[in-house]
Amino acid sequence: LAILPFRTTGPSNDVQWLGEGMVDLLSVSLDGFAGWRTVHPRTVLARATSAAELSDVAGAARVARSTGAATMVLGSAVALGPQLRLHADLYDVASGRRLTSVDAVGTVALPGPVVDSVAVGLARGRLARHPVGGVRSPYEYATTSAPALRVFLLAEQLARQGDFEAAAESLQRTIAIDSTFGLAYYRLYVVSSFSGAPPGGGRFDLTRTIRAALRHSAGLPQRQRDLLAAVDLQHRGLVTEALHRADDLGRHYPDDAEAAYVQGEAYYHLGLFVGESPARGLAAFERGIQLDPGLLENYNHPIDFRIWMGDTAKAWALVRQGRRIAPHYSVLQALELALRVGLENEPPNVAFGRLGPADTLDVLRRSLLEALRGFDIEPARAVATVDTLAAALADPGAPRATRPQFLLVRATMRMTQGRYRAADSLLAEARALDPSGWLTRATMAVLELSSQRRAGVVRSAARNLDQETDEAARFFALTLDLLAAELDGDTTEASTALRQCPEDLFPEYCAAWRHALAGIAAAAHLIDPALRSGLTDALTIVPYTVLATP
Repeated sequence: LAILPFRTTGPSNDVQWLGEGMVDLLSVSLDGFAGWRTVHPRTVLARATSAAELSDVAGAARVARSTGAATMVLGSAVALGPQLRLHADLYDVASGRRLTSVDAVGTVALPGPVVDSVAVGLARGRLARHPVGGVRSPYEYATTSAPALRVFLLAEQLARQGDFEAAAESLQRTIAIDSTFGLAYYRLYVVSSFSGAPPGGGRFDLTRTIRAALRHSAGLPQRQRDLLAAVDLQHRGLVTEALHRADDLGRHYPDDAEAAYVQGEAYYHLGLFVGESPARGLAAFERGIQLDPGLLENYNHPIDFRIWMGDTAKAWALVRQGRRIAPHYSVLQALELALRVGLENEPPNVAFGRLGPADTLDVLRRSLLEALRGFDIEPARAVATVDTLAAALADPGAPRATRPQFLLVRATMRMTQGRYRAADSLLAEARALDPSGWLTRATMAVLELSSQRRAGVVRSAARNLDQETDEAARFFALTLDLLAAELDGDTTEASTALRQCPEDLFPEYCAAWRHALAGIAAAAHLIDPALRSGLTDALTIVPYTVLATP
């Protein structure tokens, strides 16, 4: 791309400098932006020896062609009193065809924001022809900040390489530059749910992210607003509304890979709980892959669906296809590891050696979740696979800092088998390594609940966890309180704890807790109609991040 000197009109002291100045300013703004490489300003200015050469498109094209450029920008800068008006045209050098035009208005005293607007407009024109992040309307890049759009496009490239953590960091930088960029919030929500490192470190911050996206969605096209509304309903766990909105997306945007992803997510995370067939979610995800094979978000759940259906050949085909596109994508590496250990009975170290370059701990940790999801329809296989993988991470030769969490996983697997003594032995190892960790104490409470069923001990553990600063620990405390209430029929203390439920983040979840508590209280007093009513109301809301069960 060659930026040619702009024509200037107005007081010479005000705008004349922008003639050659725009070459420098736009070259810096557009180099590496939307896939462009700009010709160095000195090269352009050395070739553009006279204004006459730039007076028509054909003459300017000869100058641009001599620098090796395939496209060029011609423009004008006009000063009218304090007002600055910039106009820029992007041309194809070979044909002389105008590709896009941009107008921007600002002040002579502050030309930077006007130049930014021109850069963004030119980039949008290019993105309409050469998409970076899949097929997207240029109007969805609703920012006037060139730096913000530049970093956003970098994030999209990182996401398509499977580096979701780096993409999330880039999107956070995007929002720091332009806090009103609604599309950036939406993408931050999506990529953070895959990165393993949501902004701020937890799902509570994902809630804040999606709400910020909705606050800044007014300037977005209808399609983007529809996507935001759909993921909001999903995250809030409103099953019926989320499924209806997901189906609307599928009908309104049948050729849109992002809409297919959002529809598939609704059926995977929520639809299965109300008896929907796995085929509904599978069809959406695989439609998304067909429409845009590079949108990696569509890959992992259809692999789960295929395994549940017994079609392991298709599951492997999806793993291989996704890994060809993004060899280092940790979620697909984790899925492959889980399949090799769970289906092929390979030892973890052998299976891991087949993956190629990988972040060992991240992939191994994620493989536990993928094994639970992928083999959910065969609980014995799921438990055995998770235990085998966790054993490799809890081995005495593993780093001391990471061993406790995987010992806890192994202890939990023993509890699912009713092997409480073995679970207690693993918990003792974890306590020795991390005596004060809240997750260790929480797992001990679960063991107490499962094996001894002593409500008083469980309530004491809940009170202890409720003092933690970690929001997840406090939610765990609520869970223990409710389970203890179920044991002894005393819901007073649980009701007190529920006053701490973060209404500002999860009003629907807090309502579901209260309905569940009412149902438990009714059960304790054998009031069947109230029991049915309370628990039915509670189950209309499903935490989006809970493990899906076919």
